[in-house]
Amino acid sequence: MRYITLILAALALAVAAPAVADKGGTPNGGGNSGEHGNKGGGNGNGGGGGKESATLVPSCNPCAAGDVVHFSGSGYDASQGVAQLDVAGAFTSTAVYADGSISFDWPYFGVAGSYEVKTYQRQGGRLVLRAQVTVAVE
Repeated sequence: MRYITLILAALALAVAAPAVADKGGTPNGGGNSGEHGNKGGGNGNGGGGGKESATLVPSCNPCAAGDVVHFSGSGYDASQGVAQLDVAGAFTSTAVYADGSISFDWPYFGVAGSYEVKTYQRQGGRLVLRAQVTVAVE
């Protein structure tokens, strides 16, 4: 099962990487990130690129290796219906609810380390970074 997941992640990376590389905006989330910036400081939640800041919050941080981590967030463009996820290089998507919130579980943090989790949404034909957080796994 792990090999299938890795193969799917590699295929998703091959397809999504060009779109993510051309995400537009500023790499640190634009003027909306403030003290919640993407480079240290704050709580690791990044804003970015849109008219409003989006958040991304893990259920634990640090987390135990092997635990399923629940993520929630708000401030997403509900009219798109979906947000793209980049979880440590594995690309997938999650639904955006009518109130602009997201909620998903990630069960694949099996090894101790530090993992970047990012959310993107389309804006003007490009994927724009909306939020990011670093999750420590022990």
